[in-house]
Amino acid sequence: MSIQEERAWAGSQSSYEAALQVEANIKDALKAGKHHDDNEDKGPRLLSVEHGVATINISGTLMNSDSWMLEMFGATGYPEIRDALLAAANDPDVSQILLNIDSGGGAVSGCDDTAKLIRLINDKVKPVTAYTDSIMASAAYWLGSSAGEVFAGRSSLVGSIGVKATFKEYSKQNAMEGVTVTVIRAGKYKALADSNEPLTPEAEAQIRAVVDATYEVFVEHVAEARGKSYAYADKTMADGQEFIGKATVDVGLVDKIATFDEVMGDLRRKSVASLPQTMDNRGNHSGSLSRAVAAQVPGGEDMGKKALTEADIALLAAGVASASVSGDTELDEVETDKIEAEKAATLKAETDKRVEAEAAEVAKVEAEKAEVAKTSETVQYLTAQIKEKDAEILKAAIDLSKVTEKLEAVEAVLDPLVAIAVKSAGNMSLNLGGSAGLCEGMTPSQVVAEHARLTPLFQAKYPVGGVAATLEGTTNQASSDPRRMARVNAARHIK
Repeated sequence: MSIQEERAWAGSQSSYEAALQVEANIKDALKAGKHHDDNEDKGPRLLSVEHGVATINISGTLMNSDSWMLEMFGATGYPEIRDALLAAANDPDVSQILLNIDSGGGAVSGCDDTAKLIRLINDKVKPVTAYTDSIMASAAYWLGSSAGEVFAGRSSLVGSIGVKATFKEYSKQNAMEGVTVTVIRAGKYKALADSNEPLTPEAEAQIRAVVDATYEVFVEHVAEARGKSYAYADKTMADGQEFIGKATVDVGLVDKIATFDEVMGDLRRKSVASLPQTMDNRGNHSGSLSRAVAAQVPGGEDMGKKALTEADIALLAAGVASASVSGDTELDEVETDKIEAEKAATLKAETDKRVEAEAAEVAKVEAEKAEVAKTSETVQYLTAQIKEKDAEILKAAIDLSKVTEKLEAVEAVLDPLVAIAVKSAGNMSLNLGGSAGLCEGMTPSQVVAEHARLTPLFQAKYPVGGVAATLEGTTNQASSDPRRMARVNAARHIK
């Protein structure tokens, strides 16, 4: 598939235009008779192997092409990446694979298959690490996220997880040039987005559906590879966002900010650690610094980014140029032994430092465990206290409920009793020469107090015995004596 036929593009507009230019350059070169010399084939051009670490250099626009001319025009083909991956996976001398990426993305076609191959090799064959000290964006991150670990330089740009489509329409240009193009279709949706016709809403919807579906595949792959949910990857990591430096770690695109030398040094240590302990590492893997730094491509050609060893860095700090820095490939045995001894001392110091750091970390973890245990005991005590208080609160609630029931019963009879007391006090007041409405407007407690005040006065003036005697006496006599009648009536009202 040519670049112009791509329905979706996982890269910037500049990478798309660069891919178009690469295609045009390749066509021109082929027309000019440029051909590939099979005798020059020395293995995958992207691959370099250095002491158990295979580096695959991925740079420029990514294309689904296996043309041998991609190198001439600064592009990389997915088939080339696959060849390098398979060569590294099958090489018994390789124990670590590094993807050294410097790309803003490229074609969608061919990208997912290559990304899945990276993941397969990492999970089933050998560890794969991705690194960039410049840019790892769009389709390039699609590949990089497939590695077991991802690292980036402090100023590197990472992300741009998204997909775009570019449609160019030439109907007006054709008309100006006197060219009439008629598109005949069999099938309602066949090639709706034809560049010889104006873009219809149906054709635009067709392109958008392809772009949206491709975006979902991209985000799903990143989410799975980075151990995130689709929703998190979509809104936090993807959506076309670009991140630099520490932000790449914060959102989860990258595991750690590091330099190329740090990453390569760590991979070398892992490679050496994976070798059989009985192997003579000095004879097979140490050698002089010039041999340690040289990246040997199958076939013998030196290429690829050179990484300084810890010994190289130590020597530079001491003002001594190593073979990898100065380019001097001939060192006598005395100088070599000296360098190797310094390298061993540097490595030992680094190892001791790491051991101390790990011991400190272990102590910190143990202290945190003890603190957690202590906190757990406190929580258990407080939980018991809370349960006890809850029981007390429940009992108090029950008691309150009972009191409330009693209060409601009292309130049910209070008003009638107050009414009786008001009427009785009024009658007593009237018979004592006062007003019958004496207790109107008083509170219940005031009514009770007034009734208590009037009762002894009334009883003194109208003894109950006298009233009883009157009731037992002659009716005519009672009715003829007004004072007796008053006592009788008062006694009746009290009842």
